[in-house]
Amino acid sequence: MPSNERMLPRTRPFRVLIVGGSYGGLSAALTLLDLCGGRVARFDYTQDAKPPGSTIPVHITIVDERDGFYHLIGSPKALACEEFASKTWVTYPEIPALKSSNVDFIRGSVSSIDPQGKIAAVTHRGASTPTEVPYDFFIASSGLRRAFPTVPQSLEKREFLQEARDHQSKIENARDGVVVVGGGAVGVEMAAEIKALYPSQKVTLVHSRDRLLSAEPLPDDFKERVASVLQEEGVEVVLGKRVMETVSVESEKSSQTWQITLADKTRLQAGHVINAISKSIPTTSYLPKEVLDTDGYVLIQPSSLGKSPMQSTTLRLETLRPGHPSNDAEEPFTWAITRDTTCIS
Repeated sequence: MPSNERMLPRTRPFRVLIVGGSYGGLSAALTLLDLCGGRVARFDYTQDAKPPGSTIPVHITIVDERDGFYHLIGSPKALACEEFASKTWVTYPEIPALKSSNVDFIRGSVSSIDPQGKIAAVTHRGASTPTEVPYDFFIASSGLRRAFPTVPQSLEKREFLQEARDHQSKIENARDGVVVVGGGAVGVEMAAEIKALYPSQKVTLVHSRDRLLSAEPLPDDFKERVASVLQEEGVEVVLGKRVMETVSVESEKSSQTWQITLADKTRLQAGHVINAISKSIPTTSYLPKEVLDTDGYVLIQPSSLGKSPMQSTTLRLETLRPGHPSNDAEEPFTWAITRDTTCIS
């Protein structure tokens, strides 16, 4: 592996373009700032870790559709609690660690990249045509596009806070209770958070399988324990019944009323229905087709580098294949960043 100590002097910094400013993208940026600045990476928890022997000039550009970082994992509580919601979204200029002359943010999206020419087509927010942005190294960390309520659909903090308030108002004013459809991880946590924050509100969780978290690689006794805890807290859990229809019905009450029909013809009434069943869609349309599988997931090697001629300058922190969540492998990711930065020559 070449040493950065043998690097020739450069007239300009290496240009790193990062698509996606969530967990993976920001972790990549901060790791690069540390290592290229001659410091131990802040996400390197190895005992007795030593800093690089020298520094590398680098300039990082982060492209994201949002105006800030959103704490995705906190969605179930954020959408039910106004006080918590304000803490889950931080605009990029407010993040102290990223206040650096070596970091720029572009509010917009990438439509395509040219791996040979090392040019990305970036459309700034509000613009009708893309701008060419050159790079030396490209990091794809745009992840998956998820539906509400897994992820809020707002792109600005101000809009998100209003979206959360609207959701909270529907929960508070649901005279016939709240029904959460889908007993996966999001549905379970959403039902639990609503019951904890609104203890007097009736909350029902409906799942089509015989156990909650049926798609998760967890022991059956754990799944059964989750159902028991929810019931102990007052959540009504309906298992093994698929929702066939949800329609708005007339009611003498001033608030909205929904009628939910299950597969066995059972009918439930609800003042608010939350659909926690959604399919995540890869956001990889800007990458060349030859590096993607038929579902849009990135074809990847164990090094996190792609199987294509651009692999030496492109690192992808995307979902690798269905069932493997995006940006969740901190150690392999940190290693890959270290490898790329020390191999620049």
